[in-house]
Amino acid sequence: MAFGRVLFAAIFSLLAIIPIGLLYRIYTQEIKFEQRRQDHGPFPNNENRNLLHFVQISDIHVSQFHEPERLAQFQIFSEKTLGALKPEVVLISGDLTDAKTANKYGSYQYPAEWEAYSAIVDKIPYPVIDLRGNHDAFDVLNYEKSSYQEYTKDRAFKENKELTILKEFGNYTIVGINAAPEPGMRRPYNFIGYISESQRANLQEIGERTKSSNHSIWFGHYPTPTLHQSYFYRDFIGSFATAYLAGHLHDAVPRMQKLHSSGLAELELSDWKKNRAFRVLSFDHDLLSWTDMKWSKDGVYIHITNLPIWQLTNPDKQPVGRIEKSSHIRVLIFGAEDITPTMTYLDEAIPLFRVENSSLWVAPWNPTRSGAVTINVEYKGQTYTSSREFLPNYSSVRPHRYSALGNFLLTVDFCVYFTFFFWVGSLLSIGVMFSMSPLVRKCVRRQPLVLRWKFLLRTQILLGKEPFCVHLSYPLLAWLIWFASLPWCLGYVIGDEIGVIFSFGIFYRGQMHLRHEMYAEGFWSMISFVIPYLFYTSYFAERKWSDRSVNPLKSVFNFLFFLLIPERVRINNFLRMRSLLFRA
Repeated sequence: MAFGRVLFAAIFSLLAIIPIGLLYRIYTQEIKFEQRRQDHGPFPNNENRNLLHFVQISDIHVSQFHEPERLAQFQIFSEKTLGALKPEVVLISGDLTDAKTANKYGSYQYPAEWEAYSAIVDKIPYPVIDLRGNHDAFDVLNYEKSSYQEYTKDRAFKENKELTILKEFGNYTIVGINAAPEPGMRRPYNFIGYISESQRANLQEIGERTKSSNHSIWFGHYPTPTLHQSYFYRDFIGSFATAYLAGHLHDAVPRMQKLHSSGLAELELSDWKKNRAFRVLSFDHDLLSWTDMKWSKDGVYIHITNLPIWQLTNPDKQPVGRIEKSSHIRVLIFGAEDITPTMTYLDEAIPLFRVENSSLWVAPWNPTRSGAVTINVEYKGQTYTSSREFLPNYSSVRPHRYSALGNFLLTVDFCVYFTFFFWVGSLLSIGVMFSMSPLVRKCVRRQPLVLRWKFLLRTQILLGKEPFCVHLSYPLLAWLIWFASLPWCLGYVIGDEIGVIFSFGIFYRGQMHLRHEMYAEGFWSMISFVIPYLFYTSYFAERKWSDRSVNPLKSVFNFLFFLLIPERVRINNFLRMRSLLFRA
């Protein structure tokens, strides 16, 4: 008895210590900068030099069934807003089309959506790099048969894209990464991004070439937590790039931005689909700055180029000393004429002056003390503001400077966590059930553990301590083993072709394709069905064993749970199968 209690206490303590240790590491890890990049001149001043800017937009989701204003406003953005911004390049980081059926259950690449998208993007008078997201790979066998390859034509690329912007003050390289899975299964089993070995080798070659550039910016659809082998790619990309731009998660987590220990700034952008978000980025005297904005038809957009966001600026990669030696705050203002913007710094209001009839505005300043810099623009009765914090000579960044949830998600690996929690949940459930069942007595010729904790006692009763419950133990154990190792279902995974769904992947065309989305669904099934079911049935069994009333109608808790079990099974099966059985 004592041994059993100690054993279970040790197991549950270990399972508690692991996540606590991970959380402690994530929220206490301080990023320190060992060396500072040389900050010889020139320094930011009142001249329109040593400055370039570009634009990122993500998750457009052009749809022929939903929100026609989404496409109409994207056309206005492409014609009017980009015309005012005049970027060096436009980056579109995936989910170009929605590719969902009218009922949102199925997946299909609709030609009408691709035609509408390409009709707008083809007319953008600036270089465009648009890459695939998971929606652009729904129900797609491979790149060669994709609508992306057909409709984006010369812009399309299968693995990686490299573009170098040549300026008299330096070279700046943009690298696009296509991590859309091949084959691209139907939803919902198409969420994680995968980079092939050939892509990795190609990225290594590109990365070596970018070392001769002043900076390189890498971008893709998938934030690193949603990339397979994300821990590796954070360090890999960080060894070459100043920043990694992504989309994919929409606005699920606000301010999902972080400076990794590798020195890489990872910046997830919200979506155009619902939030009409876009991002302006700039290199001003080799200092990377960016501003996330919400589009409006007659909006004014303010982007501060000097000062960058210090919490996400790595002195090892950028010459931050130039900020302290700069003579002017520099700001790009788009979308408004006849304005008189002002700057507030250390409680002093300073007017900004336009440089050479351009979008660049400057204001003199004396960067001697830390403090907030706020730009104010009055236009058509509205006030537009943008703020930055100035902190000189910083040598480290602590995690509390970032969004708590965003910091956590950008530190983990979804694939590892999905897999770990699924198998731990499965094996722990099977192990507990097996150790307390009559099978132990038959196999080792001794009595199973006698447990007197309330829940464990009830579970032991459920699993065969009394004849009333014997008929429940073996089916429940068999179901758990089946759930962990045998097929869940089969359905149309690509086109009219059928695949078999396992917890660890999809068997399709004679090959097992690794897909970590199933682990996530399996873990969700564990916590939403298996564990509640075990609690309820063990409670029910203990009441029967002790000769108390077992009529579920005599207890509100019993009655609700009695109704929820079959409903949960029905909903779970429907959610799993709806995308596989509904064909366009």
